[in-house]
Amino acid sequence: MSKSTLSTLKSEINMESRSADKAGSSLKSLDKSISSAMDDRVGNSARESVTCIYNTFSYNADKFFKGANNAASALDRGYSKLDSLVAQGEKHLSQAKAIVKGVGEL
Repeated sequence: MSKSTLSTLKSEINMESRSADKAGSSLKSLDKSISSAMDDRVGNSARESVTCIYNTFSYNADKFFKGANNAASALDRGYSKLDSLVAQGEKHLSQAKAIVKGVGEL
């Protein structure tokens, strides 16, 4: 995965997270609508079902997006470390070339 692809992945994760939040809000809204429309045993049962669905959805979505963000962050840290190692390698190579040049002049 390239750095630009990683950036796109992060954007997609954030966009999907917002979509999941909207779905959760819709479930809460449905719960309120049921509550105001049916104040009886059937309504209470429906609200309990919607609440259970919301809780399960919310828990799993939070867990998924936290994992996805952690994975993207780990990739980001990996790229940063890789860039640092490449810079160190280039520095050592430059020093080695200077040493070889210095030895050749002796």
